[in-house]
Amino acid sequence: GGDGLDVIRDILRRLPEWTIRQNSCDDDALRLNPVCWMEVDTSHPHLIERLVNEDEFNKINFIEGIKDFGGLDRFVKLETK
Repeated sequence: GGDGLDVIRDILRRLPEWTIRQNSCDDDALRLNPVCWMEVDTSHPHLIERLVNEDEFNKINFIEGIKDFGGLDRFVKLETK
């Protein structure tokens, strides 16, 4: 798409399904708060933060954006509710 987020939107739509809490998980922190780290274009972290605040993605929390070694916004940490 025009904003370059088509693949990101698809990931966000599927993320709750991909992080279904399994009773067989030994790590309670992971079972209760599944997280997803993504490396993205430097223009995307702020756009992704806005996206997850939309109703369509209400099962996802934006936790933080992280800069790369060059000081550019590069990674996002998301959590499914």
